[in-house]
Amino acid sequence: MGLFSRIALVAAPLVVLVGVLLWADVGPWSSKADAERPFVPSQAVAAGEPLQVFGLDEAQVLWAQPGSVDVGSVTCASDDGQVAVDGAPEASGPAVREEPGGASWVRLTVLDPMLGAVTCDGAGVESIGVSDVDGSSSGAGGGAFFVVFGFVALGLGLLARRLTRQ
Repeated sequence: MGLFSRIALVAAPLVVLVGVLLWADVGPWSSKADAERPFVPSQAVAAGEPLQVFGLDEAQVLWAQPGSVDVGSVTCASDDGQVAVDGAPEASGPAVREEPGGASWVRLTVLDPMLGAVTCDGAGVESIGVSDVDGSSSGAGGGAFFVVFGFVALGLGLLARRLTRQ
């Protein structure tokens, strides 16, 4: 129990600090940091081919290459029917992103959490890809979890310390 109390008393403030950083949307997990990271879609296929989307718990962004594609000319369909292609104005971050190799991608839409295939085609579309949402969600929920968990760990560490001293 003595070792547990020492570990808890050292780790709890660090866990609370991570929670505050997530909650305040600063640090390496912030939406600003996401926008500055090199862009690479997690999956990509040629236009007209089905793209498997495995975003069960989080929304994902659908992209088209090259970045000069007119979003209005692109049509997409999923296993459930048509997908509205609107450029995803509700998503934060740039509408056109560039890969480290120089290829550019334009944002088509934000896909709700789903498991299935999406097929897109349109004038000038060479390929479509999917990536995590760049900065469209805050870390407030995760931050609150870490803050609460940190205080619980601190309380348990103090309790264990008190019990071992008696």
